[in-house]
Amino acid sequence: MSDDGLDVVLAESWYGGSHRQWADGLVAASGHRIRLVTHPDLNWRWRMRGSAVTLAEEMHRSVAIEGWPDMVLVSGLTDVASLVGLLRPPASIPIVTYLHENQLVYPAGERGIDLDMALTNWRSVVASDEVWFNSVFHRDVFFAALPALFDRTPDLDHRHLVEAVRHRSRVVPVGVDVVGLVGAQRPPADGPPLVLWNQRWEHDKDPATALDTLVDLAAEGVPFRVALVGSGAGAETDRFEAVAIRLGDRVVAQGCLPRPAYLELLVRSDVVVSTALHEFFGVGVVEALAAGSVPVVPNRLSYPEVVGPEYLTAATYEQGDFGSRLHDVLGDLGAARAATEGLRETMIRFDWSVLGPVYDTALAGARAQRLA
Repeated sequence: MSDDGLDVVLAESWYGGSHRQWADGLVAASGHRIRLVTHPDLNWRWRMRGSAVTLAEEMHRSVAIEGWPDMVLVSGLTDVASLVGLLRPPASIPIVTYLHENQLVYPAGERGIDLDMALTNWRSVVASDEVWFNSVFHRDVFFAALPALFDRTPDLDHRHLVEAVRHRSRVVPVGVDVVGLVGAQRPPADGPPLVLWNQRWEHDKDPATALDTLVDLAAEGVPFRVALVGSGAGAETDRFEAVAIRLGDRVVAQGCLPRPAYLELLVRSDVVVSTALHEFFGVGVVEALAAGSVPVVPNRLSYPEVVGPEYLTAATYEQGDFGSRLHDVLGDLGAARAATEGLRETMIRFDWSVLGPVYDTALAGARAQRLA
C-alpha cells in the first residue's frame, strides 16, 4: 500500500448495466487505485461457471505488468472459490466478494432454484475474507435461505460455517450518481401524469402485472402517459411490444435509451412503478426517486430500505394492491406528491460522494484485518 491508498483489483465478470455503473462509479469515487478486470455482460450462466478461469488469466497478466495488488474485490457473478484457487494470491491479499444478487432465492418458477448456481454463491462467500451485500434485505434473505440449501445436500453439510461467514459480512449499498438528478429542475406539467417503468423486462420483475394494470387503467379512461424503458429478451419483451401497441400514443418512450435521453426522461416522469418479485437494491427506482418521481413500489424486498420508514406508507403498496394504489396516485398526483415530499432529497445517501468514502474505509479495513 502506498501513501496514496490501496491498489485494488476489481474483477467484474458482467461488465454491463448496473454492474458496470457500480464498477465505473467506484473507480471514479475511490481514493484508492482501482484496476478493472472485466468480461462482457453476456451468457450469465457461463459467467458463473467459467469466468473464474479467464478472469484469473487476465489478472495474472495484470500482475506480471504491475505486480500484486493490495487486495482483490470480486463482483459476485463468478465462482470466487475457483478464482482464488486459480489466482493463488499471496497470503497478505484479502479477497472481498460483493454480492449484487444471489441464486439461493432467485424466483426460478417451477424449476426451483439452480442448485449448482446456489452452491457457487455459497462457495464464493466461504472463500472470501469479507462478503458485502448491497442491502440489509439481501443479506438477511441470503442467510435465511442457507438451511434449505443444506437440506438438499446428502451429508457433510456446511451449517457449521454459517456464523463465521455472517460475522465477516457487511452491508455496503450500491453507489449511484444522483446528485445531478436531485438538483435538476423538473419541467412544468405538460399533459397527463407520466408513468415510468425502468427495469429489466424479465420474469423476476413481473412486467406482466404492470402491463395488465396499465391496459386496465387505460380501458377505464384514467389519464396517463407511460414510458416503458429497459432491456430484456424472450416472452416478456414480446408481451411488452404487444401492450405498447395497445396503449398507442400513451407510450412516449420504449426500449433502451441512450443515457442522456434516459436522464431527461427521469426528470420528466411523475410516477415510477415496480411489480418486482425479486429486487436486492433497485438502481432504477433510486434514480427515478432522485429525479422526483412518486413511487408505487412493493412493501417488501429492498424497497422499504430504499424509501425509508418515514415514507413507507405513502410510497409502497401491499401484495395485490398495485392496481388500486396506482389508480389512486394517478387520480390525485398532487396529494401523492405532498405525501412523499422530501423523499427525493433522501436519495443523496446513495450518491457516490457519500458512499465513495464508505467503500474506501471498508476496503482499508479488510486489508488491515488481513494483515492483523
